[in-house]
Amino acid sequence: MKKLSGLAGAGTRGNRGVSSCPAPKKRMKSGTGIAAFLIAQFESKVNALGPEITRNSKAASRLAEQFERRQVSKIYWGALEGDLGPGEGTWTDWLRKIKEESRSQRVAEGTEGARQAVLRYRRLQVCAGGCLTEFRPETGRMHQIRLQAALRGHPVQGDEHYGAKLAFGPPAPVPRDRIIALHARSLTFLHPIRYEPITLVAPLPPAWHEIDLPRELLDPASDS
Repeated sequence: MKKLSGLAGAGTRGNRGVSSCPAPKKRMKSGTGIAAFLIAQFESKVNALGPEITRNSKAASRLAEQFERRQVSKIYWGALEGDLGPGEGTWTDWLRKIKEESRSQRVAEGTEGARQAVLRYRRLQVCAGGCLTEFRPETGRMHQIRLQAALRGHPVQGDEHYGAKLAFGPPAPVPRDRIIALHARSLTFLHPIRYEPITLVAPLPPAWHEIDLPRELLDPASDS
């Protein structure tokens, strides 16, 4: 497995739900290697990380298919309010987007518009105000991590939208633009030509230094 670390995350603002990085419109020349370009679509307010695509348009298409077929492994880190306690598990809920609002809610199975949300979690360690937790979504619902954590009484720090009491990161002119403690930690996908696994790891942004994490987790070269 090839691992690339020290990649800067592309931050997004606002609460629009999804931040996207569309593919370039101009025709890409054929060739080898990886071109620096973000392709993944990550939730607003999360430090986005995406794989670079090759200069070969056919290879780029193969990589896009991995996202469409959910063959890309995504790992998120979140600083939650309160301590989950040691261990790991899976949260399963039925969620529905609230019409004309940028948020979701839990509903009963069978409710119109309800979609199942499955999220694996693993508590990594305690931190200031709560605990650092790893998340591996098995589905891709709107605000899935944020809502499912909040439903268990442990909202993401700084996420007032879902009931958080603790602030996170620097103040913002517009409250809705303030960042929350949810970070797209890594992506693992197959190289579209050589088909070898590649993992991209994004270092934690400066705001995370405020919640008393060990230096090895704040080091851009640290492992996930």
